[in-house]
Amino acid sequence: MEKYEKFFEDKKVLITGGLGFIGSNLAIRLAELNPRKIIIVDSLVSELGGNLGNVKEIKHMENVEIYSGSDYDTRNAEKLKPLIKKADIIFNLAGSVKHTKLGEEELEFDTNVNFLSQILFLESCRQIMIENPFKKLKILFSGTRDQYGKVPFEDLPVAENYPSKNLTDYQSISKNAVEWQTLMVRNNLQRQCLSSQFLLKKQSKENQLNSGMVARLSGI
Repeated sequence: MEKYEKFFEDKKVLITGGLGFIGSNLAIRLAELNPRKIIIVDSLVSELGGNLGNVKEIKHMENVEIYSGSDYDTRNAEKLKPLIKKADIIFNLAGSVKHTKLGEEELEFDTNVNFLSQILFLESCRQIMIENPFKKLKILFSGTRDQYGKVPFEDLPVAENYPSKNLTDYQSISKNAVEWQTLMVRNNLQRQCLSSQFLLKKQSKENQLNSGMVARLSGI
């Protein structure tokens, strides 16, 4: 067993956006690693891919809890704080990576789904950690490749420390803001919070795509 696999033994893991593609696959993999509890949360926002069918292999397991629907929007502190309090580790995968045009409707959607929901969720986490000063909560926030902005061809493949510039849509701005909020929580409370952007890994500048992914991690 790899070292990281053993790490999850007997841990309580909370996954926001846990019924989407990445979240559900993460939950299924974690179920093989003997965690004490997997807590899946997903508000099932229309057209973002969340589906109970994505976790059909594990949804009846005794150590799997699923909380879905609009009541479990990450902005809902009343519902989320008790779940955060249970957790040892949080994979914060909720949100949208949809490319949208610039407009009032798109701005309202992204502000609610990618900004306010995340800021309020992190505030709930911060409050739980203040109320429970000995709680060793670890948080990983999942961002997006678009946090780097429009990258010139000559700068590919993107380095982990590539600066954010030439941003193209609302979600790239929101995700960057939430990354900094995540790191602010870490710095303020001295807890282990990190941020990642999952990227398609390019083998060469000839645009040959590898099927794997790499993650930019900051704030370790």
